[in-house]
Amino acid sequence: MAVKETQHVDPQVDTVVDLRVGEYLLYKITALGSTPMFTLADDRGRTILTSEGVSPQMNYEKRWPLSPDDDPIPRNSQHAIIGLMPLVTKYRYTVELHKKDDSLKETVIDSDYDRIEPLDDADQFRQNLGVGIKK
Repeated sequence: MAVKETQHVDPQVDTVVDLRVGEYLLYKITALGSTPMFTLADDRGRTILTSEGVSPQMNYEKRWPLSPDDDPIPRNSQHAIIGLMPLVTKYRYTVELHKKDDSLKETVIDSDYDRIEPLDDADQFRQNLGVGIKK
């Protein structure tokens, strides 16, 4: 697998979202290339954010939890992303913890994934995040 990760912050393996005070996670993905292919899902099999079925774009963003589809929100879960690299030269994956007023509380993950030589159609990146909830 010829993918180089550059971390802009030390990635956390776990984070806690305090729903009692209106906190939420903001997932951001920037893709450089022609056809991004990625899926971010939880361990219940629910898709949080994906490039599938939408027109290719450079920037994707999703607030979590946001919709009734996110209920019931488990006290502990795993959120995992996988990004395929065949038609993308670089992904930037960022997870931010925000306060109720939308201000940034903390950057949980901020990493670049660059496709490097030798290129292989199976090139991909994966990143996991444990999410704890305070209700």
